[in-house]
Amino acid sequence: MALIKADGCDLYNGEHPSQRWPIAEAFIFSFNTGGRFGGGRIRMETRFQWVGTSVPEINTYGMGCAINLDVSASFDTEILEFLLGGATQCAVLLNDDGSLELRRGAVVLDSTPAGIMATGAWHWIEMKCTARTGTDGSAEVRLNDTTVLSTTSDNTANTGSDGIDSVRFNSGSRNTDTDNSFDDLVIWDTTGSTNNDFFDDTRIASLHPDSDVSTEFTPSAGGDNYLLVDDQAQDGDTTYVESDVPTERDMYTVDDLGTTPLAINAVQLVSYSKKDDGGAGSISHVVFEGSTTTLNSSQNLLTTYAYYTDIHETNPDTGLEWTESEIDAMNIGIEVG
Repeated sequence: MALIKADGCDLYNGEHPSQRWPIAEAFIFSFNTGGRFGGGRIRMETRFQWVGTSVPEINTYGMGCAINLDVSASFDTEILEFLLGGATQCAVLLNDDGSLELRRGAVVLDSTPAGIMATGAWHWIEMKCTARTGTDGSAEVRLNDTTVLSTTSDNTANTGSDGIDSVRFNSGSRNTDTDNSFDDLVIWDTTGSTNNDFFDDTRIASLHPDSDVSTEFTPSAGGDNYLLVDDQAQDGDTTYVESDVPTERDMYTVDDLGTTPLAINAVQLVSYSKKDDGGAGSISHVVFEGSTTTLNSSQNLLTTYAYYTDIHETNPDTGLEWTESEIDAMNIGIEVG
């Protein structure tokens, strides 16, 4: 494990982000437009708004996102925050004068000059924290790929105990009716050999099915199956494919990437699924590239729609970093567990 979660904010269809972020404050909005590259975004408009998730408890995690802060906002709250047992361990905070502070609780560990983070523009901000007591902790914050805050051989565990078990992306704003936008959110740890350190400025591209390869699921309406699952944002029971036969599978081609990135960090398979009857129900994501078909572990379904994901940090066919041509040639699918 290294990359734990990635969200391009393109799939919400206006619903609450808790569909993908189980730790989320109630009054948060999602939009299908207004994102950093024209896609979706998450909007937080007042103080004490956040999205986050629990993570396995270890000492070191990293997190990053693109953020565009409203020019009318006032600031004095956290942007990126690492927690243990619901209490802050270490965080980066934005002040009214546009300066950033690295804090352990209320203790300032490092700070920047004023004006380093302007409002009304997209910035990439990323933080890595080793939450340890005594002199065993460290933290680093990068803004637009440049280190602006750091501490080493320091106490970065405000609770008095080592470890991190959840992370949060916070609005940073203390007033209401503002429009602080977030996009391209990532969470990672330092294990493994891939994606185990700062990502630097990263775009999450959302690709959708664009033709059938093979189909065994039953469509909700006539025509090609892929047309029922290629939504730019999910539409629930309006269009779908279904099956209750174990090992039945649908496979699709996907949109071309359309750009030539410097690197491709990972492919994340995402489905929006549910079961519609009692008893156990599960699905498995499938990816085919080159000559290799990879069936991911089955995931149990709920009776309400939810997002299910699997991450491939390298191409299962080559064991190497993904390339643009491999993404364009990839097939993805779903199988009944």
